[in-house]
Amino acid sequence: MNLPPVRPASPVSDAPGPTDPAPGVATAVPPSAPPSDPGLEKTLAAFSDLAYRDAFWPSRAYEDACDRIAVRSLLPPSGGRLIDVGAGYGRLADEYAGYREVVLLDASEPHLQAARERFAGDPRVSVVAGDAFQLPFPDASFDAAVCIRVLHHFEDPGQAIRELGRIVRPGGVLILESANKRNLKSVIAYWLRRQDWSPFARGSRRYAGVRLLPRGSRADRGTRRAVLARAGAPVAPWSAPVSYVHSPRDLRIGLRRAGFGTPRTRSVGLLRLPVLTAGAPAGLLVALERVLQPVLAPVTAGPSIILGAVRLPAAPPPSGGPATAHDPRA
Repeated sequence: MNLPPVRPASPVSDAPGPTDPAPGVATAVPPSAPPSDPGLEKTLAAFSDLAYRDAFWPSRAYEDACDRIAVRSLLPPSGGRLIDVGAGYGRLADEYAGYREVVLLDASEPHLQAARERFAGDPRVSVVAGDAFQLPFPDASFDAAVCIRVLHHFEDPGQAIRELGRIVRPGGVLILESANKRNLKSVIAYWLRRQDWSPFARGSRRYAGVRLLPRGSRADRGTRRAVLARAGAPVAPWSAPVSYVHSPRDLRIGLRRAGFGTPRTRSVGLLRLPVLTAGAPAGLLVALERVLQPVLAPVTAGPSIILGAVRLPAAPPPSGGPATAHDPRA
């Protein structure tokens, strides 16, 4: 999805609009104009209410735990000022208890209002409407930034990564998640010729999911029903937005270009298969995930990848030229 030029970030508003964008998605059209890209229109519509909070996440307790395991392993437990870009309703905000100030930024008004209500009594937390491609903050204004479940909305996440690099101070840390193009399920599907694109190639890919179980088969229907029944979720609660998977190599290159050092990696959601999440004890899956994330990080087998990188200091400009990020380990 090639987004048109983004408009400036919107101010905080208590009035919900008919085309509130998805969490963290750059607002590419004025609120009064319909989106021209059907994929963007689907993404905007998916976050126009609280189904993401009330229907999507209740059936995905294992996935939520996977994100938290990785964040806890990569994010310093305490610090000064932290921003969560694409925070939604503040799903992960309780992971930031050790930070003096927390900013939850999103572009979906229903989610912003839910976050305001949830954290109304916490003076550390600010809720801000904003655009991931044009963050409304000065350079080097945060000690830490978190961006989880956002990059899959962008065909080219480079601009969002550069903006995150701009607002994180030298020595600060970024925790960045992306849907992983080189996940094990896609690798197997490619080898079995059930997928015509290579998960090993660079670049992003619009992703509709890979089914290793035949659609509509007894196993497929049974595992889906079991997962939803366990969570008490309705059968068809969620209109999924358009998603893109990104190459792990491209993400690392993007971080380097944005001024970050070599990232630490976590491969996330390693056991996210319906046959497992429907039948295995949740506690067992989470315990295995905690062990496997760092072990399997080099091969990035999971459907998600989470990277933790430190913002490098700017090197002295050569002969009066512009300063560049310098890796002291080089």
